[in-house]
Amino acid sequence: MYYLLIFIIIILLLVLFFIWRYYSKKNEFLAQQLLKRDQELFEFKHALDQEKSHGREYLLQTENLKIQLTEKTDDILEKEKEIKSLYILIENLKQKNRKEEDDIIVEYFSEKTKSKESRD
Repeated sequence: MYYLLIFIIIILLLVLFFIWRYYSKKNEFLAQQLLKRDQELFEFKHALDQEKSHGREYLLQTENLKIQLTEKTDDILEKEKEIKSLYILIENLKQKNRKEEDDIIVEYFSEKTKSKESRD
């Protein structure tokens, strides 16, 4: 009878040992998986931070380019206004020149007709 009881206890101890071994390996596996996931999460956060910093740099570059573009646009508009004012000045000078030419022609012909009348 004692042998049977000792045998059952040994069997139970073996079963407990295998159960303990199974759960310890399972726990070890889960710990490794957790470490692996933590490492992947750290790498992902690092990559995300780098992308955010690149995104900020691109936003700053974009803002700088927008500012430069508005400055260039303002310069172009100013130059365009100057060109328009020069065109207006040129037109005014052309009109003045035509008027002077007309006055000279009228004066010349009027003198010619006066001289012609005086000869007659």
